[in-house]
Amino acid sequence: MSTLQQMLQTAQQHHQAGRLPQAEAIYRQILARQGQHPDALHLLGVLALQTGQLDTAQELIGRAISLQPSRPDFHCNLGLALAAAGKTDQAMAAYQRALSLRPDYPEAHNNLGVALTSLRRFNEAIDAYRQALALRPSYPEALNNLGSALREQGRDDQAIDAFRQALAVQADFAQARGNLGNALCQANRPDEAVDVLQKGLERSPQDPEILYSLGNALCAAKRLEQAIDVYRRLLVAQPQRVEAQNNLANTLLALGRVDEAVAAFQDALALRPDAPTIMYNLANALGRAGRHEQAIEMLRKTLALHPDSARVHNNLGRELQDLGQVDDAIAAFSRAIALQGDFALAHCNRGMALLLKGDYRQGWAEYEWRWKVNSFDLPARAFPQQLWDGGDLRGRRILLYAEQGFGDAIQFVRYAPLIAQRGAHLTLFCQPPLRRLFQSVRGVQDVVAGNRDVEVHVHYPLLSLPRLLDTTLESIPANVPYLHADPQLAAQWRSRLPTDARLKVGLVWHGRSLPEPGRSIPPDLLSPLARIPNVSFFSLQTGDAPAPPADLHMSDWSRQITDFADTAALMENLDLVITIDTAAAHLAGAMGKPAWVLLKFAPDWRWLLERTDSPWYPTMRLFRQPKAGDWENVIERTANALAQLAAGSANPA
Repeated sequence: MSTLQQMLQTAQQHHQAGRLPQAEAIYRQILARQGQHPDALHLLGVLALQTGQLDTAQELIGRAISLQPSRPDFHCNLGLALAAAGKTDQAMAAYQRALSLRPDYPEAHNNLGVALTSLRRFNEAIDAYRQALALRPSYPEALNNLGSALREQGRDDQAIDAFRQALAVQADFAQARGNLGNALCQANRPDEAVDVLQKGLERSPQDPEILYSLGNALCAAKRLEQAIDVYRRLLVAQPQRVEAQNNLANTLLALGRVDEAVAAFQDALALRPDAPTIMYNLANALGRAGRHEQAIEMLRKTLALHPDSARVHNNLGRELQDLGQVDDAIAAFSRAIALQGDFALAHCNRGMALLLKGDYRQGWAEYEWRWKVNSFDLPARAFPQQLWDGGDLRGRRILLYAEQGFGDAIQFVRYAPLIAQRGAHLTLFCQPPLRRLFQSVRGVQDVVAGNRDVEVHVHYPLLSLPRLLDTTLESIPANVPYLHADPQLAAQWRSRLPTDARLKVGLVWHGRSLPEPGRSIPPDLLSPLARIPNVSFFSLQTGDAPAPPADLHMSDWSRQITDFADTAALMENLDLVITIDTAAAHLAGAMGKPAWVLLKFAPDWRWLLERTDSPWYPTMRLFRQPKAGDWENVIERTANALAQLAAGSANPA
């Protein structure tokens, strides 16, 4: 063996062991002795490719090819250097030249597939990977790449099989394991994905790709607390991993940990200041935190980068509406619709803003777009019968059904008697907690809950009836009561209440943060109500809620309230209901009970703007925040009004 051959062999040993400086030094020594040494030029070019010196790599490998143009490995590695430089077409030509010299070259087939995949020519890429695998069935990289191309085509089961085969060949192939986890998530099999990825961590506890994929899989499996732990573990190792930081923030937001989410999005934005997706996500979190001015500022910055983003204009509209700038909000929703005519959520949001202003004709029409909004939990598609077209109902059976929340159902069930008057046999479908209560609705023959298998001719949603019947502010059917407590239940509850002359007041202070954040009142703010003499308080609060102040001395039978029929029976025995915007407000109004509703600054559309009364409920009085978050003012005014009422100097409504 010649001296140069020995030197080349030594250099290759260093190279294969990852000792790149030593390998480079020897390659250069060889070239100092023989400047036209093709192998030294080629391998020095490969080393340059590995260290990111792409121009140098192309130049050195090109010189090697000029000396030995029939070497397929030279052409294949030149293709890699060209591909790394973004010269995909030239890279493909290099791979094809390698294959013309050696058709049974599996690496060249695989690399050609990678280039085709980058051009989204997936069918051709899959053919290239399959040719590589025909030559070398146990080729983990080609199996992994094949899986990725199949996944791009939505062929999830085949992709999963390819990734599993890659891992069967090379169990510590972290990229294939991460891809398998991602494919299982995409196939809606997140629990399997978590299992696969956790096994990968047993082999490589700190592998960043497996950690990232595991965090995503845990999110898909709704194991959000665990996902947060995994993202944080990854960010310790890779603090600059912006997509992990963004996903951590989204997960915190999904758990309602809004302030932490804002901070995490800000950290992500610090890593990538001009990333519109992160700016958009941060704006959403700021809005959830009630920091609407900052959210609007962030959305406007996002629009400066992407002025034609319909979803950003839509969210800008929501934030403007939360600041009470309803006309500006409508303009933003309209801009979103102009950019994307079929943007259902923007149409629906514009509809609710128009309803808030009292523009019912346009508002109801836009509100019908809710049927195309995925986030609305609407049951229409579950009914096989024909949708009613508003025609003659005499001798026909119609199913009216509730949708969305309990309050929505209670508010709009008022339309059921009007439909019954048209000669229909009327069946009402509702949530189980409303079934007993809705049996009191005039004109309803049957009330069903849960089972949709009912014999009817047509069906129709309750919240679409206002549009069908052309409801305006002047024509709202507001004859109350239209819901009634069961007399026997009311008597049972009456026996539990004190018989003294004190004013009996029901109280609700807490609701779910979604879909209406900011509507709950911190219970410690309720203390001014406790100082009013001659008042007894009774909790109408259901579900988990922070405890009220002890000085209210509130009677609480919430554990004995099984459904809205029980709530109505208790409410029947009260003199007044004071509540935030929850189903209890609608129930009191529908029963014709005096009700005081405490509203946040930017209320839900049904409460309109500025009014202290409600055209939907004649016995209702509205107490609005004068500015966002100012519950102290609301409680002060409520306490003053309650003191007058308890002293006998005021009417509750």
